[in-house]
Amino acid sequence: MVESTGQPAGRRQRLVALVGNPNTGKTTLFNRLTGANARVGNYPGITVDRTVGPLTLPGGAPVDVLDVPGTYSLVARSPEEQIAIDAVLGRHQNPRPDVVVVVVDATNPERNLYLVLQLLELGLPLVVALNMVDVAEQAGVRVDPRALAAALGVPVVPTIATRRHGLEALVAAIEARLAAPPAKACWVWTPSPALDADLAALVPVLGDAAPGASDPAQKRALALWALMSLDQDDELIDAPGELRLHVLERLQLARAAQRDIDGEVIAARYAWIDQAAQRFMGRVAKARTWTARVDAVLLHPVAGFALFLLLMFTVFQALFAWSDPAIGLIEDGMAVLADGARSVLPEGLLADFVADALIGGVGNVLVFLPQILLLFAFIGVMEDSGYMARAAFLMDPPITTLFPHTTPFLPIQTVYACSVPAI
Repeated sequence: MVESTGQPAGRRQRLVALVGNPNTGKTTLFNRLTGANARVGNYPGITVDRTVGPLTLPGGAPVDVLDVPGTYSLVARSPEEQIAIDAVLGRHQNPRPDVVVVVVDATNPERNLYLVLQLLELGLPLVVALNMVDVAEQAGVRVDPRALAAALGVPVVPTIATRRHGLEALVAAIEARLAAPPAKACWVWTPSPALDADLAALVPVLGDAAPGASDPAQKRALALWALMSLDQDDELIDAPGELRLHVLERLQLARAAQRDIDGEVIAARYAWIDQAAQRFMGRVAKARTWTARVDAVLLHPVAGFALFLLLMFTVFQALFAWSDPAIGLIEDGMAVLADGARSVLPEGLLADFVADALIGGVGNVLVFLPQILLLFAFIGVMEDSGYMARAAFLMDPPITTLFPHTTPFLPIQTVYACSVPAI
C-alpha cells in the first residue's frame, strides 16, 4: 500500500501535504500559501474533493501543495477516513508527499500532537506549523517552539495564517526539509510486551500493505495501523486478505486476554504528550473576560438550567401572546374579503368556493405566519448572540437521554399549542 519510500519516479514537481485536525486553520494556511489558486478533483475511487495548489519556493522551485481533509487520527474504518493515511503514504494512486506539514492548533497542542506522533512513527518528513499562536497568547497558553521541536525532533514554525505571519519561515522550513536526508521512523513511546508481540506477528504478513517500507520501525507503525483499523466491520479499500486474517486473529486473542488495544495505544501516546508538555508548554493566568463570566452563569447546572427554562417559557408565551393581535387582524381581513366576495358574486357554488375555499383556505394558512415569523426571529437572536450553542450544550445530556432522536427543542415546544409552527 506504500508506493515507495522516496520520491516516485517520473514525477519532477514535488508535493507538500498539509494535514491536521479539523479547525486548526489548515485550509486558511493552504489558501495563504497557494493564493487560493487551487485545482479541485477527486481522490481515486472516492467522491471527496482533492484540493491542490501551486507554491514557489524561495529558490525558485515549484511545488504542489495538497490540502488533506482534516482528521484527528490516521486510524480508519471507512474509505473516507482512509483518505488521510493514503494521502500521506502515497497509496491507491495518490502521489507520495515529499514533505508533510502538520498544522497544530497552538491553543490545544496536546490534542493535536496525537496525530503528529502517528506521522513520526510512519517515518514521514515532517514540518510542524504551530498555528494560531495569537489566539493561544490571548487564552494564556504559551508554547515554546524550540522546546517542542527538540521534543519531536522536527522543525516547528509558529504561524498566524489569518495574518500571514510566519509564512516565509514556514516555506523556508519546507525547502530545507526537501533538501534534507530522508526521514526515519521515530517512536517516542514504548509498546507493552503484549502489543510488541502483536506487531511482531503482523510485520511478516504486511505484504502489499508495505511494498516500499524498509525501515523496521515504519513496518511496525504500519502493523499498528492495521491492528487498530481492520476488523470485521471495516470498509477499507484493498486491505490484503492475509493481513486481515492475522489482524482478526490477534484481536481475538486480545479480547480473550481482556486487553483493549486501542485504549492501550491511546493511553501510551497521551502519557508521552502529557509528560513532554511540561517542557514546551505553560499556561498564564488571565483575567476572566465578560463572556467567561456570563458563561459561568449560563452554563451553570442549576442557575443556567433555571435561566433556560425561564427563557423558554418567555418564548413560549410570546409566540402566542405577541402574535394574537396580528392573527386577529388576518382573521378580520379574511372575513372582510369573504363577505365582499359574497356580496359581489351570485349565491351558489361559485360564491361558496371563492369565499370559503380560496379566501378561507388562504386565511387558515396566513394565521400561522405571525407565530412562524416570531419563532424564527427568536431563533435568529439566540443563534447570533451565541446563546443557542450554550443552551444546546446545557440541554444535551437530559434531552438526548429522554428523547434520543429528538429535533431542536425550541420549535418542538410550540407543538403543545399547535403542531403547524413546530413543523
